[in-house]
Amino acid sequence: MAAVTSPGFAAIAVQAQNGQFDKNDVENAAELRQRAQSAGTDRLELVLRMPPSVAAQDIFTDAGLQARTASVTQLVSSFKQAHLAYLPGSFVSATLTPFIDADVTPAGIDALMQNPDVLGFSDTTFYKEALKGTNIGLETALLPPVPVGGLGNTMIAFIDSGIDATHPGFQSRVILGGCSSTSDPSTLPSICSTISAGGPCASTSSITGMSDALSNCGHGTHVAGIAASANGTQATSGMMPNVGIISYQASSLRLDSQNRPARTYRNIDLLRGMQFAFTNRNFQGRKLVALNMSIGSANFAADSSECNGIRLNGEELVTINDLRQAIANLRTAGVSVVAATGNETAGMAFPACATIGNPPVRTVISVSATQKNNLQADYSQNGFDANFVASILAPGGVLTQAGIPGCAINADDTAVCSPSFKHSAPVNMGQATFELREGTSMAAPHVTGILARLRERFPNATRAQIEATVISTGVPTAITGYTPGMTSGTAFPTVIPRMAPFPAFRQATLPQTITASTATCGQINISWTAPSIMVATEYRVRFASTAAGLAAAAQTPLA
Repeated sequence: MAAVTSPGFAAIAVQAQNGQFDKNDVENAAELRQRAQSAGTDRLELVLRMPPSVAAQDIFTDAGLQARTASVTQLVSSFKQAHLAYLPGSFVSATLTPFIDADVTPAGIDALMQNPDVLGFSDTTFYKEALKGTNIGLETALLPPVPVGGLGNTMIAFIDSGIDATHPGFQSRVILGGCSSTSDPSTLPSICSTISAGGPCASTSSITGMSDALSNCGHGTHVAGIAASANGTQATSGMMPNVGIISYQASSLRLDSQNRPARTYRNIDLLRGMQFAFTNRNFQGRKLVALNMSIGSANFAADSSECNGIRLNGEELVTINDLRQAIANLRTAGVSVVAATGNETAGMAFPACATIGNPPVRTVISVSATQKNNLQADYSQNGFDANFVASILAPGGVLTQAGIPGCAINADDTAVCSPSFKHSAPVNMGQATFELREGTSMAAPHVTGILARLRERFPNATRAQIEATVISTGVPTAITGYTPGMTSGTAFPTVIPRMAPFPAFRQATLPQTITASTATCGQINISWTAPSIMVATEYRVRFASTAAGLAAAAQTPLA
């Protein structure tokens, strides 16, 4: 059996990653031009060259962050004004990097190829929710207690479909919300344009007047509930029931193969969400410590380099570097980035497989799913090969019937029960405020919540120390992964640590030498240096009168 494979989380450089590709290598330029000629325009992602003076601005300081925002705004505005003839429709840009999502005319595509200020462009990339169809499944009551409800000193950000901030499970802890929804304005509305004050998803937006599947923020609400709901007691709440919540609604609408509106996610909206979280990482005296993305690319990559680099399923992804850099910036600022690996069995979705640098360093805690009896969920994507697997496993569940209002769990169901959107219109789910769902979407927030809980409990520990603690105290679990290719994929057996939150809190190794001195009345004084990561609140000492007795005592677990 292979050893547990853990990602090497190292220091991340924050230099811009632009300029790693050649526009002349865009293989599908002719196809893009033809598509634009057919429809009048085509939706593209493009990255502008960032002047060295702008790239040098230190976004980790307040002054530098403001300067970068102003510089990028001016750079993008000037580009748009100079090329209005080529940009007749939707035009959305990021805030900290000159990344643009825009409708471009056929002539505009030719102009982009010749423009030295355009580093590269590509077709729009779409992402989907990592939802397979969860009783949280972890004994949170055994963890060191935190107040249920109220607000602590830490925050979690969720880039998702929005959160029902009025749900009683959150108790006014959704303290900041943002929205970016780059739908096609000619056919579908932006979800952000439908915000109504006081609505159930108003703090993070929801679309109204459409089918239930599109109008609610159920996915984001459920995901956030696993990590951060406060349902009234320690045993029934999420992993971190007193954390502040930042919710960023990043979903858009597109027409599916049957010409029906469906929810999707675009690079520009994910990037804006990550930059929003970075900009607001210190808010109202609280520190952002983790960001959850239970979404992933819908395409398959052949290996880890394709997932992070230029090509995905033969499609150029020259703009993905800005997303990789945004993740690296969050980690450098002390924010753990957690993402679901996906539910397509083989490989791993982006951003879960994100790396940066050369040689590449993994930057995301990628979470695969377990089901009943802590076994691997058969839908869960676990990696590309035995050398590139998920960081950790967590409960994602298996659902044998439709989501049940109120989470009346059938004996065959091990899906995750968590808050759901409170439907305002009569639908099959009625007025249920809790429901069962399954998927790696549900697995990721288990890990996100525990990371935040450890950061609150051990405020002097670094992001890297907390991440290493959660992964290293996981239970080694055998899994079978599949290389991309679906039915033609090759199976590979390996081992991934399964999340075990209680050991993450209680385990504290003492590598330092323990010294002892004999005192009067048979008393022995022992001393050691406490672990630097976690300051223990209780110590227990085993003792025996013989060497054999001591060896036996060492095998007895502490109660």
